[in-house]
Amino acid sequence: MPTKVEPPLCYTTYQKGRPIGTTGRPQTDDTRSLRLLVRVDSAEVFESKPTKRQVAAISRRIMENGAARAVCPEGLAQALSWGYSIMGGVCIGKRSPECWKQQQVWCIDVDNDPAMISRGWRPLAYIDAVLRALMRRLPLLISYETFSSDPDPFAPPERERYRLLFAKERPTRDRAEAERFGAALLSAYPEADQTTTQLNRIFYGTNKEVLLWHNTITR
Repeated sequence: MPTKVEPPLCYTTYQKGRPIGTTGRPQTDDTRSLRLLVRVDSAEVFESKPTKRQVAAISRRIMENGAARAVCPEGLAQALSWGYSIMGGVCIGKRSPECWKQQQVWCIDVDNDPAMISRGWRPLAYIDAVLRALMRRLPLLISYETFSSDPDPFAPPERERYRLLFAKERPTRDRAEAERFGAALLSAYPEADQTTTQLNRIFYGTNKEVLLWHNTITR
């Protein structure tokens, strides 16, 4: 990752649940005291994209395991790097937009696929997507390449598949506000899958490195 960007690039890399290094030095670390209200499925580790049957099991477990819990950013990055799935929107009763109650975490996916190209957008490199968030002061917290991304570090952008996770300092219980925030992210990333900000969406972890970004949460 490049280092000459304002604000300075600073991130910790996680792999298989462990921090394997930190790049840069944050002037202040806004993630240190942050707690994220999310649902995490910690029952099954995945090394590849879950099948339809496994997705159904994830959906059932993620709702049956009780209330959403507050996790620290490091814990969330570790879980994703193990391949655990998460749901940012907190639904009660059923995993349905109508049962949405609050949200603190939003994700967007960039697949660089034919559907994106058919909408008139060129493939967007992972590093360029991250730099866009940092330069626009978007509250990027975590980023990672997904299961289906080409593991070759020199792969061209059209073979990169990745996820960007954004977080607010506090959850919102205002549905309109949550939808506006998701819409703003899609406006900033028109290349992204336009369905990924659905309030009841489940996001899978990865078998690749997970980057936890510092100094990016807006207050």
